[in-house]
Amino acid sequence: KTINGMSETAAEKPAFRDAMKRRRCWIPADGCKEGTSLSSQEEELHLWVIDLDRANQLSSNWRSLSQEERCRANAFRFARDHKRYVRAHGALRAILSRYLGTAPIAVRFRLIPEGKPYVDKCSDNQAIRFSLSHSEGSAIVAVAWKRDVGADLECLRPIPDGLSIASRFFSPAEAQFLRQLPTASIDTAFLRIWTIKEAFAKCLGLGLTVPLDSFSVLDGPLWNEYIITPLQIPG
Repeated sequence: KTINGMSETAAEKPAFRDAMKRRRCWIPADGCKEGTSLSSQEEELHLWVIDLDRANQLSSNWRSLSQEERCRANAFRFARDHKRYVRAHGALRAILSRYLGTAPIAVRFRLIPEGKPYVDKCSDNQAIRFSLSHSEGSAIVAVAWKRDVGADLECLRPIPDGLSIASRFFSPAEAQFLRQLPTASIDTAFLRIWTIKEAFAKCLGLGLTVPLDSFSVLDGPLWNEYIITPLQIPG
Protein backbone atom coordinates (compact mmCIF):
# COMPACT_ATOMS: atom_id res chain seq x y z
CA LYS A 1 0.00 0.00 0.00
CA THR A 2 1.04 3.61 -0.42
CA ILE A 3 0.31 5.89 2.53
CA ASN A 4 0.70 9.63 2.85
CA GLY A 5 -0.08 12.00 5.71
CA MET A 6 0.46 15.73 5.43
CA SER A 7 0.31 18.63 7.88
CA GLU A 8 -0.59 21.99 6.38
CA THR A 9 2.13 23.72 8.39
CA ALA A 10 4.56 20.99 7.39
CA ALA A 11 3.98 21.94 3.77
CA GLU A 12 4.78 25.58 4.44
CA LYS A 13 7.58 25.86 7.02
CA PRO A 14 10.96 24.12 6.39
CA ALA A 15 11.87 23.92 10.07
CA PHE A 16 8.66 22.10 10.87
CA ARG A 17 9.11 19.81 7.85
CA ASP A 18 12.47 18.72 9.27
CA ALA A 19 10.87 18.03 12.64
CA MET A 20 8.11 16.02 10.97
CA LYS A 21 10.72 13.83 9.29
CA ARG A 22 12.14 13.01 12.69
CA ARG A 23 8.93 12.65 14.64
CA ARG A 24 6.30 10.99 12.48
CA CYS A 25 4.99 7.95 14.36
CA TRP A 26 3.39 4.74 13.14
CA ILE A 27 0.95 3.03 15.50
CA PRO A 28 -1.04 -0.20 15.04
CA ALA A 29 -4.52 0.69 16.23
CA ASP A 30 -5.11 -2.72 17.83
CA GLY A 31 -2.11 -2.14 20.07
CA CYS A 32 -3.88 0.50 22.15
CA LYS A 33 -5.68 -0.96 25.14
CA GLU A 34 -9.09 0.25 26.23
CA GLY A 35 -8.80 3.28 28.48
CA THR A 36 -5.23 4.13 27.48
CA SER A 37 -4.62 7.88 27.49
CA LEU A 38 -2.40 9.37 24.82
CA SER A 39 -1.04 12.79 24.00
CA SER A 40 0.58 14.38 20.99
CA GLN A 41 3.20 17.09 20.64
CA GLU A 42 3.07 19.83 18.04
CA GLU A 43 6.00 18.38 16.09
CA GLU A 44 4.45 14.91 15.88
CA LEU A 45 2.13 13.30 13.39
CA HIS A 46 0.64 10.01 14.58
CA LEU A 47 -0.41 7.48 11.94
CA TRP A 48 -2.72 4.74 13.20
CA VAL A 49 -3.00 1.59 11.09
CA ILE A 50 -6.31 -0.31 11.18
CA ASP A 51 -7.08 -3.79 9.89
CA LEU A 52 -10.68 -3.45 8.74
CA ASP A 53 -11.21 -7.19 8.38
CA ARG A 54 -10.53 -8.03 12.02
CA ALA A 55 -13.85 -8.74 13.70
CA ASN A 56 -12.72 -8.95 17.33
CA GLN A 57 -13.77 -5.37 18.14
CA LEU A 58 -16.71 -5.04 15.77
CA SER A 59 -19.37 -5.09 18.51
CA SER A 60 -17.72 -2.35 20.55
CA ASN A 61 -17.12 -0.34 17.36
CA TRP A 62 -20.84 -0.54 16.53
CA ARG A 63 -21.89 0.56 20.02
CA SER A 64 -19.72 3.66 19.79
CA LEU A 65 -21.23 4.94 16.52
CA SER A 66 -23.75 7.74 16.31
CA GLN A 67 -27.21 7.10 14.88
CA GLU A 68 -26.19 8.84 11.66
CA GLU A 69 -23.12 6.61 11.32
CA ARG A 70 -25.21 3.51 11.94
CA CYS A 71 -27.62 4.55 9.20
CA ARG A 72 -24.71 4.99 6.80
CA ALA A 73 -23.31 1.59 7.76
CA ASN A 74 -26.68 -0.08 7.20
CA ALA A 75 -26.96 1.49 3.75
CA PHE A 76 -24.14 -0.68 2.39
CA ARG A 77 -25.35 -3.49 0.20
CA PHE A 78 -22.62 -5.98 1.04
CA ALA A 79 -21.83 -7.23 4.55
CA ARG A 80 -18.09 -6.82 4.00
CA ASP A 81 -18.47 -3.10 3.24
CA HIS A 82 -20.83 -2.67 6.21
CA LYS A 83 -18.30 -4.25 8.57
CA ARG A 84 -15.38 -2.25 7.19
CA TYR A 85 -17.27 1.02 7.66
CA VAL A 86 -18.17 0.11 11.24
CA ARG A 87 -14.60 -0.91 11.97
CA ALA A 88 -13.08 2.23 10.43
CA HIS A 89 -15.37 4.74 12.11
CA GLY A 90 -15.49 2.88 15.39
CA ALA A 91 -11.69 2.73 15.46
CA LEU A 92 -11.54 6.46 14.66
CA ARG A 93 -13.72 7.20 17.67
CA ALA A 94 -11.66 4.89 19.89
CA ILE A 95 -8.42 6.55 18.79
CA LEU A 96 -9.64 10.12 19.27
CA SER A 97 -11.12 9.26 22.65
CA ARG A 98 -7.62 8.37 23.90
CA TYR A 99 -6.41 11.90 23.20
CA LEU A 100 -9.58 13.63 24.41
CA GLY A 101 -9.95 11.64 27.62
CA THR A 102 -13.55 10.69 26.91
CA ALA A 103 -15.57 7.66 25.85
CA PRO A 104 -15.63 6.82 22.11
CA ILE A 105 -19.38 7.34 21.92
CA ALA A 106 -18.97 10.84 23.44
CA VAL A 107 -16.77 12.07 20.58
CA ARG A 108 -18.74 14.56 18.49
CA PHE A 109 -17.90 15.80 15.01
CA ARG A 110 -18.72 18.89 13.01
CA LEU A 111 -18.27 19.53 9.30
CA ILE A 112 -17.02 22.73 7.74
CA PRO A 113 -18.95 23.83 4.62
CA GLU A 114 -16.41 22.10 2.37
CA GLY A 115 -17.07 18.82 4.18
CA LYS A 116 -13.93 18.31 6.26
CA PRO A 117 -14.72 16.84 9.71
CA TYR A 118 -13.37 18.25 12.97
CA VAL A 119 -13.83 17.26 16.58
CA ASP A 120 -16.68 19.42 17.89
CA LYS A 121 -16.19 21.77 20.84
CA CYS A 122 -12.50 20.94 21.15
CA SER A 123 -10.75 23.25 23.62
CA ASP A 124 -7.36 24.81 22.91
CA ASN A 125 -5.55 22.24 25.04
CA GLN A 126 -7.32 19.43 23.18
CA ALA A 127 -6.82 20.83 19.69
CA ILE A 128 -6.69 17.48 17.94
CA ARG A 129 -6.86 17.38 14.15
CA PHE A 130 -7.38 14.13 12.28
CA SER A 131 -7.84 12.56 8.88
CA LEU A 132 -9.26 9.13 8.02
CA SER A 133 -8.58 7.19 4.83
CA HIS A 134 -9.29 3.60 3.85
CA SER A 135 -8.64 1.30 0.93
CA GLU A 136 -10.00 -2.23 0.71
CA GLY A 137 -9.21 -3.97 4.02
CA SER A 138 -6.97 -1.30 5.56
CA ALA A 139 -7.40 2.17 6.98
CA ILE A 140 -5.23 4.85 8.50
CA VAL A 141 -6.00 7.67 10.90
CA ALA A 142 -3.57 10.59 11.01
CA VAL A 143 -3.62 12.64 14.23
CA ALA A 144 -1.86 15.98 14.66
CA TRP A 145 -1.83 18.59 17.40
CA LYS A 146 -3.15 22.10 16.65
CA ARG A 147 -2.35 21.68 12.95
CA ASP A 148 -4.60 20.60 10.10
CA VAL A 149 -3.72 17.23 8.65
CA GLY A 150 -4.64 15.17 5.60
CA ALA A 151 -4.03 11.48 4.92
CA ASP A 152 -4.64 9.19 2.00
CA LEU A 153 -4.24 5.46 1.51
CA GLU A 154 -4.38 3.45 -1.72
CA CYS A 155 -3.77 -0.23 -2.32
CA LEU A 156 -1.05 -0.81 -4.88
CA ARG A 157 -2.70 -2.08 -8.03
CA PRO A 158 -2.43 -1.80 -11.82
CA ILE A 159 -3.61 1.54 -13.23
CA PRO A 160 -4.07 0.76 -16.96
CA ASP A 161 -4.98 4.35 -17.85
CA GLY A 162 -2.57 6.01 -15.42
CA LEU A 163 -0.68 7.98 -18.05
CA SER A 164 -3.91 9.24 -19.59
CA ILE A 165 -5.24 10.32 -16.18
CA ALA A 166 -1.94 12.03 -15.39
CA SER A 167 -2.00 13.93 -18.68
CA ARG A 168 -5.50 15.24 -17.92
CA PHE A 169 -5.31 15.95 -14.20
CA PHE A 170 -1.69 16.11 -12.97
CA SER A 171 0.72 18.98 -13.45
CA PRO A 172 2.73 18.91 -16.71
CA ALA A 173 5.91 18.09 -14.76
CA GLU A 174 4.26 15.13 -13.02
CA ALA A 175 2.82 13.77 -16.25
CA GLN A 176 6.19 14.05 -17.96
CA PHE A 177 7.89 12.37 -15.00
CA LEU A 178 5.57 9.36 -15.30
CA ARG A 179 6.04 9.10 -19.06
CA GLN A 180 9.79 8.80 -18.60
CA LEU A 181 9.60 5.91 -16.14
CA PRO A 182 10.00 2.23 -17.03
CA THR A 183 6.61 0.62 -17.58
CA ALA A 184 6.97 -1.54 -14.46
CA SER A 185 7.40 1.56 -12.26
CA ILE A 186 4.52 3.70 -13.53
CA ASP A 187 1.67 2.29 -11.40
CA THR A 188 3.50 2.71 -8.08
CA ALA A 189 4.71 6.21 -8.97
CA PHE A 190 1.23 7.23 -10.14
CA LEU A 191 -0.35 6.09 -6.87
CA ARG A 192 2.33 7.80 -4.85
CA ILE A 193 1.68 11.10 -6.61
CA TRP A 194 -2.08 10.59 -6.25
CA THR A 195 -1.97 9.88 -2.50
CA ILE A 196 0.27 12.88 -1.80
CA LYS A 197 -2.01 15.15 -3.80
CA GLU A 198 -5.18 13.91 -2.13
CA ALA A 199 -3.60 14.06 1.35
CA PHE A 200 -2.56 17.67 0.72
CA ALA A 201 -6.01 18.62 -0.59
CA LYS A 202 -7.65 16.99 2.44
CA CYS A 203 -5.27 18.90 4.69
CA LEU A 204 -6.47 22.15 3.17
CA GLY A 205 -10.05 21.06 3.82
CA LEU A 206 -11.05 21.36 0.18
CA GLY A 207 -10.75 17.75 -0.98
CA LEU A 208 -10.65 17.20 -4.70
CA THR A 209 -12.21 20.60 -5.37
CA VAL A 210 -8.55 21.69 -5.50
CA PRO A 211 -7.42 21.25 -9.14
CA LEU A 212 -4.81 18.51 -9.09
CA ASP A 213 -2.79 20.27 -11.77
CA SER A 214 -2.55 23.44 -9.68
CA PHE A 215 0.41 22.12 -7.67
CA SER A 216 3.24 19.63 -8.13
CA VAL A 217 4.56 17.17 -5.55
CA LEU A 218 7.79 16.19 -7.29
CA ASP A 219 9.96 18.88 -5.73
CA GLY A 220 10.37 19.76 -2.10
CA PRO A 221 8.91 18.23 1.07
CA LEU A 222 5.79 16.60 -0.36
CA TRP A 223 7.84 14.12 -2.37
CA ASN A 224 10.54 13.40 0.22
CA GLU A 225 10.45 10.28 2.35
CA TYR A 226 9.64 10.56 6.03
CA ILE A 227 11.26 8.56 8.79
CA ILE A 228 8.59 6.41 10.46
CA THR A 229 9.27 5.39 14.05
CA PRO A 230 7.13 2.91 16.07
CA LEU A 231 5.51 4.66 19.02
CA GLN A 232 5.44 2.87 22.35
CA ILE A 233 1.89 2.90 23.67
CA PRO A 234 1.54 3.19 27.47
CA GLY A 235 -0.54 0.68 29.36
